[in-house]
Amino acid sequence: AMKRGISRISKRDHDKAMKDFDEAIRLDPNKSDYFVMRSAVWSTKKEYDKAIKDLDEAIRLDPTRAPSYSEMGFVQMARGKKGEAEEAFKKAVAIAPRDVGSRLAYGTFLWSQGGRTADAEAQFVEALKQRTSVAEAQAIIGESVRQASIAQGQEMAQQFEGPTSLQSFADLLPLWTMDDALQMDVLHSSETALDFNITR
Repeated sequence: AMKRGISRISKRDHDKAMKDFDEAIRLDPNKSDYFVMRSAVWSTKKEYDKAIKDLDEAIRLDPTRAPSYSEMGFVQMARGKKGEAEEAFKKAVAIAPRDVGSRLAYGTFLWSQGGRTADAEAQFVEALKQRTSVAEAQAIIGESVRQASIAQGQEMAQQFEGPTSLQSFADLLPLWTMDDALQMDVLHSSETALDFNITR
């Protein structure tokens, strides 16, 4: 059930993945990883209280598993709870300082905070020290930037009041360029299409 659920997450079939993780937990309620995976689905559905409940159970079952704390950090980020998020990411790094995922998660959080890029880069460098190939390094950095962008976008969306549409997204573009965070060229903007290039 667990492997099937993971496969379904990758296909964005979250409802069926949830059923698979429910079944896995029913069959073996002592596996912390099952609760972590189910929490990821709850988080995707923006059911953050349920995600936190599952992560609390995962941590109770095995307080030495860094991924539980990293996932807790991402859930707290999505809730806009920056202090709680950072505490969770720090705990993951403290438990597993050589774990690439823990370093990337904390670096992603720091990167999304604006003005903490040096701290974020230090976490990314530590993660890269655990890998040797250029392709792996590029994949690590690319995934971290992707996660930071998603987290920052979710946070901004929560702060934005008004209808959700392509125009409302276009109206948020100036926020992405604040403090020189990104540089972009808007090539075309209309009610039905937005075409832009990220230049930095």
